[in-house]
Amino acid sequence: MKTTANGISMNYTLDGPAGAPVVTLSHSLATTLAMWGPQLKALTARWRVLSYDTRGHGGTDAPKAAYSLDQLADDAQALLRALGIQRTHWVGLSMGGMIGQTLALKAPELFASLVLCDTSSRIPPEAKPLWDERIHTAETKGMDPLVEGTLSRWFTAPFKERGGAVVETVRSMIRSTPRPATSAAARRSRVSISPTASAPSRCRP
Repeated sequence: MKTTANGISMNYTLDGPAGAPVVTLSHSLATTLAMWGPQLKALTARWRVLSYDTRGHGGTDAPKAAYSLDQLADDAQALLRALGIQRTHWVGLSMGGMIGQTLALKAPELFASLVLCDTSSRIPPEAKPLWDERIHTAETKGMDPLVEGTLSRWFTAPFKERGGAVVETVRSMIRSTPRPATSAAARRSRVSISPTASAPSRCRP
């Protein structure tokens, strides 16, 4: 489904029993809401589950500009507002966890809980050259050269070698990520999430 939020068209799904508590799923860099497919059956048995494509990914608009974490958090808040969701549990993986932390500091009243998976509140300066190299590759050669290296970081060697639907789905998501999304990677490699601030006590990792 599509809706307009924060000035862009955002792609999302909303599944599960009406009236149930909402769980929002925020995906990692270079993937889409499809990464949550294996979890949906279990989650939607009890929760109302919102999955969405982050700016620059999947079916959501990919404007040609650098994206900041504040902007991505504003997108998420606008999406929740557009769908009439006043409070949610948040599950964020990697970039999705950084978006969740940023939004929790801006609007803690939105959160029933905050689950942060394989993420960080800051990217250390020594990681900048690595991110710059990946960004340069994506912008000059596309995503194909980054696919296998990314899969090797995300999956164990035996799991990757077995292949299967999960590996192929992720391979396809990475390969099809629009180049403007690399601007988000650039920002991600340079910005910290308010290092002196702490998440509200009701938002637990």
